[in-house]
Amino acid sequence: MKEEWLFPGAVVPVDVATTAALVAEIKRLIGVVGGMALNQKRTWVGLTDEDVDYIADTYATLQGAIRAIEAKLKEKNT
Repeated sequence: MKEEWLFPGAVVPVDVATTAALVAEIKRLIGVVGGMALNQKRTWVGLTDEDVDYIADTYATLQGAIRAIEAKLKEKNT
């Protein structure tokens, strides 16, 4: 069966169960992507000067400071 809406010349499975499963998965993925798009509308929250000073004074290694920055930003933005 040709499905021109998919893309010109596309051939999709004729099996009804397989087609239904594919449609369900596409709908699920659209919902996931739509949810991600909604989350993008939030305002980014960065580090304050106090956050930066604390991290700079507390962590002796660059790797430790980077992990602390990552954790703080994740805390503020989730």
